[in-house]
Amino acid sequence: MANLGIHVLEQATAVSIPVVADSGLPYVTGVAPIHMATKPGKVTMKTANSANEGSEGGDTSAGSGTSGEATLEVDEDYSVYYDYKTDSCVVELLETGASYDVEAISISYTEVKPEKVALVDIVEGVTHVDDCMTAVGKIPDTLCTPAWSHNTVVAAIMATKSAGIMGLFHGKCLIDADCSKTGVRDYSELVGYKNKNNFVDENQIVCWPQVKLGDYQFHLSTQLAGLMAKVDTLNAGCPYESPSNKALKMDTCCLEDGTEVNLNWPQVNIVAGDYGVVTAVNFLVGGWVAKGNYTACYPGNTDVKDIFIPVSRMFDWVGNTLIRTFWSKLDKPMNRRLIDSILDTCNIWLAGLVGTERLLGARAKMLESENNLLDLMAGIICIHIYITPPSPMQQCDFILEYDTSYVESALAA
Repeated sequence: MANLGIHVLEQATAVSIPVVADSGLPYVTGVAPIHMATKPGKVTMKTANSANEGSEGGDTSAGSGTSGEATLEVDEDYSVYYDYKTDSCVVELLETGASYDVEAISISYTEVKPEKVALVDIVEGVTHVDDCMTAVGKIPDTLCTPAWSHNTVVAAIMATKSAGIMGLFHGKCLIDADCSKTGVRDYSELVGYKNKNNFVDENQIVCWPQVKLGDYQFHLSTQLAGLMAKVDTLNAGCPYESPSNKALKMDTCCLEDGTEVNLNWPQVNIVAGDYGVVTAVNFLVGGWVAKGNYTACYPGNTDVKDIFIPVSRMFDWVGNTLIRTFWSKLDKPMNRRLIDSILDTCNIWLAGLVGTERLLGARAKMLESENNLLDLMAGIICIHIYITPPSPMQQCDFILEYDTSYVESALAA
């Protein structure tokens, strides 16, 4: 039966808007100083019996109740804050609170015991990176475990999760080489340390030593994570630029016990260029900067897509973006329109990255050799993405030559 009249129908746009993956978003597992938080928890205050309470005509403090005791409310009757100068937790009654004039109070609290955190807790914490998408709607791509990443078990778990967050997404993990009394005390020990502890994964970035800023001491991985996020943000969330030769917030390199480490340029060249370890250097006019472009797999692995931090991160980022962009296409009828929509969306987005020089070249194709009849019948298609991120310029050579022709032209009669 005809539906009389003129009707307008809408059809889905052939090209999708890319859902660009987050870049430089850290997932940190470790021991948090919760006692230094703005509002430390687990502090309970109660009013106590006063000396004249219960006597005839006696004045019972407000809020004490018939039992002579009442639980006070935080932010209403009292405040709790951390005092950095005295390294203590301060509890203070508020003048506006109902129990400001009580004669006595009792305080109960839960004490922070970082030493109770065990290796199994850290490992479990790392595995919970899979919960981020459902919990906060974000997918981290940088895994950090300050003070624990030097442990070979933790480092191995971090590398495994970085290769398949939720079994789908890729990222990098930052590993601190141990620089305690039993760890790496001299730069020359790094290559042996990396090999012995199997820190040779393309998803690992090894850092050494630690750094200080004033009285504060940091694992280098902590500063590097922040620096990577900053560089990505300045590039519109695209990780095509290396964090190497970018400023760190520090004034000294040091070992875990505070012993100062002063690497000269030849030593930095060995650490960052030969060993594949990210370090820090204060050289020429740049101040303190991170130095190192290689992931942990270098020098054993020489595949350019694996060894360079920005190149490898670009592969991760492009892959993560493709997953997020085309997830909504799953279970749609696999016809030519769908395939063309995927290819067109890929090529338009990749062309934009090439136009802004974040990629040197890129294209998406569906190759007949990678899509056999049985796979197509099973609803499986394969799109081949060709991308070439720019490598970081690590060396620039100038050749100086004396040209005698200038003498002739300048002094000719």
